[in-house]
Amino acid sequence: MFSIQSGRVNNRSLQLRPLTIEDLEQVLPIEQRCFGGYWSQSIFETELKTKGCYYVMLQDLHNPKNILAYGGFWQIFEEAHLTTLAVDPQCQGIGLGALLLGHLMTMAQNQEAHWMTLEVRPSNQQAIKLYQRYGFAELGRRKGYYPDNEDALLFWYQNLHLAEAENCLKEHHDQCLAKLRAQGIELSLKNVAYLTQGELS
Repeated sequence: MFSIQSGRVNNRSLQLRPLTIEDLEQVLPIEQRCFGGYWSQSIFETELKTKGCYYVMLQDLHNPKNILAYGGFWQIFEEAHLTTLAVDPQCQGIGLGALLLGHLMTMAQNQEAHWMTLEVRPSNQQAIKLYQRYGFAELGRRKGYYPDNEDALLFWYQNLHLAEAENCLKEHHDQCLAKLRAQGIELSLKNVAYLTQGELS
């Protein structure tokens, strides 16, 4: 696994690239650890084959079989809906979730989405704080949404297509990279054509 010492990931490089069906062998254990296997392999395969669905992952550049985080969204017209975002519990707390969320929002922006929505468990306070930090606001509640009958909070980010949102995402992106570099982590991008050129530096 990724070398974590005292909450740090040392002397490593991360790679951001599109998620593929071949990656599911490594993704499914993370799904199990994070969400109890809420998504099956068949659900992932359907999502990856569906037009208008976009999924990416973060992996250890020195060990490509070591996937650390993944996430994605589907888009219908102006709405992008964040379907999943997961970071391996062994790698949480160092900024990978924030980095991935920012990239997914930028991807949606580049696909001309005007807003992004998502569902989150009220008990998942760590995720809620992340979404709020990125400007998501609570819109409502879906009763008994999850298999264990827990409600889901509905969050949304409006005006994703405006320049103000682009500037905020760039600022978050720079902060994430600075935090990772302070921990000895560098980021490489591979075949992620939906990111803006400005983010590649």
